[in-house]
Amino acid sequence: MASKFKIRFETFAAMVLIIAATVCAGHAAWASIAQSRNYYDLIALAQRADRTGRIPESAPAIWETRLQAIVDEDICRSDIVMAGMNVVLEGVDRRIGEPDAELRRSTLASAEIYLRHALACLPNNGNVWLRLAMVRSLEVMLPAELATLLARSQALLPGEANAVLGRFMLWNQLPETARALASNAYASDLAIACSRKGVRIKRIAEVDCEAAAP
Repeated sequence: MASKFKIRFETFAAMVLIIAATVCAGHAAWASIAQSRNYYDLIALAQRADRTGRIPESAPAIWETRLQAIVDEDICRSDIVMAGMNVVLEGVDRRIGEPDAELRRSTLASAEIYLRHALACLPNNGNVWLRLAMVRSLEVMLPAELATLLARSQALLPGEANAVLGRFMLWNQLPETARALASNAYASDLAIACSRKGVRIKRIAEVDCEAAAP
């Protein structure tokens, strides 16, 4: 009798677990559908920007509140987070030359908050580490911190040409002592920039391969 009760109890427990898992999966699916609906136009905007290389000038201002919602609601879907990052960085590009120092400061502070959220969601994305380094370099120049961010970006995204170019724009700003803190990462980027496939990087970032040679 006890054996039958045990079997029935285990069967009931298994059914409860299956139902709970189904409910959780249904909730997650519904949440994903809701996010797709709420951020469809942001994703479409990012896809269009990938094709054309441009984001409308009005986009950062229009999306400012909704981008904050991505952080506040802890939305971590990669397509939404990365699309939002593109708009955030466009806003930085547009406002960094503003004469209003407070507007520049608030823009960079908001961008850093968003990028740290993106990093929490996508810690293995080397592009996010690079973008955070770029924004931090505009806020305050802390060479050791930037070297750490760039080294992490290089480790996760070592050979992508645009990433190497972006890192070199920052490597060039760092003193030799800071580059020494991330010597392996810097040497790897330098090897790419000074190789045959790094002609564009070398030209745009003004990499002096002869001076850098041991």
